[in-house]
Parts: sequence; C-alpha cells; structure tokens
Amino acid sequence: MSRPAVVGWCAAALLVGVIVGRATESGSSRTVTVSETVERSVVVGAQHIGAGRDPRDAGPLDVARVSSARRGALLETTIVTRQPWRDSLLRRGVSLSLLYDVDVDGHADRRDIVSLFNGKLMSWISSLGQGVQRADVTRRSPTTITVSRDASLFFNRPGQGGQLLTSAINVAVVAKWKGGVDRVPNRGWITVPPPPAEDAAPSAATTLSAPKTTTAACVRGSRAKSLAALGRDLAAIRAAAKLPTKDHLRGNAAINRATDRFLRDVALGPVGNKARNRWIDHAMSALAGVCEQCFQALEANRPVVNIKYPDAGCGG
Repeated sequence: MSRPAVVGWCAAALLVGVIVGRATESGSSRTVTVSETVERSVVVGAQHIGAGRDPRDAGPLDVARVSSARRGALLETTIVTRQPWRDSLLRRGVSLSLLYDVDVDGHADRRDIVSLFNGKLMSWISSLGQGVQRADVTRRSPTTITVSRDASLFFNRPGQGGQLLTSAINVAVVAKWKGGVDRVPNRGWITVPPPPAEDAAPSAATTLSAPKTTTAACVRGSRAKSLAALGRDLAAIRAAAKLPTKDHLRGNAAINRATDRFLRDVALGPVGNKARNRWIDHAMSALAGVCEQCFQALEANRPVVNIKYPDAGCGG
C-alpha cells in the first residue's frame, strides 16, 4: 500500500475513534441521568407516612418507633424506646427533641425540646413572636411518651390560618448524649397528613359563639374570689423571688410552689383571656432573672392562640 493510502486510512481510523468516543460519552451521560432519576424515585418511595421505625442502637435512649397523627389542631407524637427509661435521664446529659418541617422542604423549621420541670415531663418550643410555648407530655408506660403539640402555632403568620387543616407536617425525633445520636427516621421524615375531614374546624362562614358561662356564678363572686386568689399568688411569687436563690434556672422551693399555685389558678379561674394574659405578665416580671424555667412555664401558658376567640371568662 502506498504511503498516501496509509495516511488516509490512519486519518479515517482517527476520525471514527473520535466519533465513537463522543457517542460513548453521550451514552454515559444518559446513563447518569437515568441513575439520578431512579435515585430520586427511591427517596420519595421511602418516605414514612405517619410512623417510622429504627434499628437497634447503642445508647441510654434507644428510640425504636415514632408515630404521629393529627386530630384537628393537635399534633400527637408517640415515642417508643426499646428499654424502659426514667424521666430523670433528661437531667443526666441526655436530650430528647422533636423536629418539625412545616413547609415540607426537607429542612427543620422548629424544635420541640422535652425536659423535666418540677418533676413532670414537658416540652417547649420557641414560636414566632409568641415566646416559648409548652406542650403536654404524657408518660404512657416505662418505654412510651406522647407529646401533644398545638400545631396552630406553626401557621401563625398572616394568611396561613387555612393551612392548619390542609397542609402536611414532617416530624423526626432526635435523642442525643455524649458521643452518640439516635434519629428516627435515620434519614428523611415522618410525613403526617392533614387531619381527617371530620376533625376539621368550623368553616369561615360559621359564626363562633362564646361558650356558655354561668352568669349566676359570676354574680355570686366567683370571679372576685378568683382575682383575690391570683392576687395572693402574685404576692407569694414576689416574696419568694426576693429569697436567696442559688439556681437561677430552677429557682428556689418557694418560687416553685408559688408558681405552681399561680399557674393552676390562672388556668382555672373564670377570667377572660386578656385578663389572664395580663396576670401572667405581672408574674413573669417578678420572676425575670430569678427562675428561668418558671419564666418559660408562664410564657408557655399565655392564651396567645385562643385570645382572639370567645372565652368563658366573666368579663375582662
């Protein structure tokens, strides 16, 4: 074969190689695209609806299962561990919290922190413009607790009210201790659908009427007695706040007793939500800088969510 012919064959072979290489590269790109598509569908398919389980972990608080459900405005999350545990564990270097992804974008928006206050489990969350809000925690067994959170505080911005009963909420539970973390689910979130239609609140066209109030009870002086009791409770809080206090997180025994009585009386007394909110203001001002947890408990009991609705108070 002549030299020009050899050169021609080499050039042709090189050109074919370049074309094949580009075709192979293009094919690889398509393969990657398909791979990404499969991966995304797997993530969506692995989403936990209403509940999630976790394999066994080493640690003082091994969470085995978490389930969450919506009942009207209430979001109830039940946490089950493999081994029994005492409430006091939360004072010995172990933390337990619930994460909420309210806009379902895969990122935590709020954190509920379960803690032990005055010998009772409670959960605290910081709400936009409303200070710290409390949630009830129920001990159902040595391995099981339920956190009942008013989900309306997740949708307290203007125009968000309608989302309370129509939007899903993502939930995850995290236990932490020195050198370890246990998250349920390990990846992703437990998606809690909106509450059933039968649990929905009255429509916008429904007129809310005030709960029935026993007028005779107000006339007989029940409200006056309640206000007198609150006055005594407030005086006791102010006196207790002046006593020596070494622990400014928990306060002293007198502060705790006076705050407990005040919280009971302000919650049960026949006073309106506006008046109740004002009484709590006075108590908080007396405890500022003296008992941080008492301050948070008072802030959490503000009737912020309900203050715009009719209440059964005898005026005020």
